[in-house]
Amino acid sequence: MELMEAQTPATKKQRKRRAVSPTSRLISARQASIEIGIAYTSLRDAVHRGEVAVVRFGRSWFFERRDLDAWITSRKERVGA
Repeated sequence: MELMEAQTPATKKQRKRRAVSPTSRLISARQASIEIGIAYTSLRDAVHRGEVAVVRFGRSWFFERRDLDAWITSRKERVGA
């Protein structure tokens, strides 16, 4: 008879650290800020100004990558003469 190892359930902290697939449709606000290279607070402010769309599940915010790409494109500007 084989002994089975007891598996402990993942802690809340471990669940938060799950890797996000590059093909995931939605990414968290923290992951979005990391991927586009801006501060989380800057992204949050853009949401409050209505500049970028957000998907809400309870108190959590998620972004579609295509919405982030569109927001970045809309912020492009040419500088110089």
